[in-house]
Amino acid sequence: MTLKSGQNMTQGKNWLLIIVILLLLTACSTVRPEPPDVSLRSLELKDFNLSHALLQAELELHNPNSFSLTIRHADYRLKLNDIEISNGRSNTAVDIPAHGRGILTLDLTAAYLDLIRFLNKSSSTQPLEYQFDGTIEIGGFGIFSYPFPIHEQGTIDLQEWLQ
Repeated sequence: MTLKSGQNMTQGKNWLLIIVILLLLTACSTVRPEPPDVSLRSLELKDFNLSHALLQAELELHNPNSFSLTIRHADYRLKLNDIEISNGRSNTAVDIPAHGRGILTLDLTAAYLDLIRFLNKSSSTQPLEYQFDGTIEIGGFGIFSYPFPIHEQGTIDLQEWLQ
């Protein structure tokens, strides 16, 4: 009789453990962070060679959450005056403190053909219109990760940018 009682007690503990684990997983899956606010901090022409130009974009990210966020990677596409100049992925992780700011630096490669199309469509007296689209993936919640779309657009003074 004690053997059965011990088995029932063990089975009860196992069921309790399963229920606790399921409750924790359910609670974790409902905690979805607010997406960070994204703005283009800078866009610089860093270098150029015979086949392409190297640009660097800095995105400023503001975390509206009461807990820190980790940006695991970012997929991006940059358009200048409606011409796609660069696209790619950054696998650089960035930690952003709760209610804090962080900088995500992206190294961009632009083919000369795209730059020539862009320059032919541009005017030195008109501001440069940019559009930055993509997805950032936020991790840091164990196995959970959350993709968030990003979209930033605006204008840059072309003369100032080329200097």
